[in-house]
Amino acid sequence: MNTLELEHMLIGYARTSTTEQVYSLEAQREALEAFGCDKVYHEQLSAASTSKRAELGNMIEFARTGDTVVITRLDRLARNVRDLLDIVEGLQAEGIGLVVLDLAGQQLDTTTASGKFMLTMLAAVAEMELTLRKERQVVGIKKAKEAGKYTGRKPSIHKHKEEALQLKEEGLNISAIAERLSLSRNSVYKLLG
Repeated sequence: MNTLELEHMLIGYARTSTTEQVYSLEAQREALEAFGCDKVYHEQLSAASTSKRAELGNMIEFARTGDTVVITRLDRLARNVRDLLDIVEGLQAEGIGLVVLDLAGQQLDTTTASGKFMLTMLAAVAEMELTLRKERQVVGIKKAKEAGKYTGRKPSIHKHKEEALQLKEEGLNISAIAERLSLSRNSVYKLLG
C-alpha cells in the first residue's frame, strides 16, 4: 500500500473592515507570509457577521487535521467572544490549531492548555473593549447633536449623483449606470429619484 505523508500547513487569514484599510490588509499579509504561512486567505469585510465572510469559510474548509491557522490579531477573526470561541472550537474539533501573532509582543498558540485559557480571557477583554468603545461613541454623538455639531455622515452613494445624472442623459439604462459606477441598481434609483 502506497501512502503519502501529508504535510501540515500554516494557513493565514487576514481581514480588514473596509477597502480604505488596504495598507492594514497588506501589512497583515506580509506578517503572515513572514511567519511562514503556506497559503493566506484575505478579505475586506466587517467581522460583524461570520456567515457573510466567504474567505473565512473557504479557509476553514481548506484546513485539515494537523494544520494551523495563523492570524495577526484576535479581532481579525471575530468581533465577539461567542463567535471567536465557536470558530476555535470548530477548528479544534477538526484537529486544527490557531496561532495569534500579535499579543503585545507575545504569540498565542491554542494547541496548549495555557494558550486556550489565554484565548478565552483575551476574547472577553476584546469584546468588553469593543462594547465600551461603542458606548463612548453613542455618548459622544449624543453630546455633539445636543451642541448642534453633529449632522451625521452623508451616504457614500451621493458622491456619484452628478455622474449618474450625466450617464442617464447619455442614454444609459439603470443597469448600465449601476455597473459603470459599481453601485447596486437600488442605489442608482435612489440617486436618480
